[in-house]
Amino acid sequence: MLSLLAMVLAGQIKTKVDLLKVMKMVTIHDLAEAITGDIPAYEVSKRNIRKNKYKAEKKALKEIFKTLPAAQAKEMMKLWEEMEMKKTPEAKFSQALDKIEVVMQHNL
Repeated sequence: MLSLLAMVLAGQIKTKVDLLKVMKMVTIHDLAEAITGDIPAYEVSKRNIRKNKYKAEKKALKEIFKTLPAAQAKEMMKLWEEMEMKKTPEAKFSQALDKIEVVMQHNL
């Protein structure tokens, strides 16, 4: 869902983003959640578990990435960290897509 949202909405925002980078970020983001589960943003704040969620997802990704060549694992972890820090246009856009998806899933 995040990848589809990225493709559809990337051309609709004022800020230019590197769509390939966004696609990588949202894919990696979903990889971690395949192991940890997807905890909606409103639940994270309500239950005050952001720090534990971050640690659990990082641990899950390290486990997944250990089968990759070191350079690829490092690149993917760096992209995940970038999305988590929410400082670049691509990270902000990816995080916004993740929030939009929560509402869509709720409505579905």
